[in-house]
Amino acid sequence: MKLGRETRESSWWRHALSDTSVQLGVRNIFNKVPPFDALGGVSQQWYSTYGDARLASYYLTVKKAF
Repeated sequence: MKLGRETRESSWWRHALSDTSVQLGVRNIFNKVPPFDALGGVSQQWYSTYGDARLASYYLTVKKAF
């Protein structure tokens, strides 16, 4: 979601939030465990790099342009 520029007649909070971008997301939304890798590869991780061992994670990004 991106908020655009506001005019001089806009309220103070619209001025404060003008040119602000907000992004909310989820990684591994189904909380799926990565597949087990019996060979372990070079790094001996024991889980596939195609999944995330931390399971589900959430993020919020806010950017303000000046």
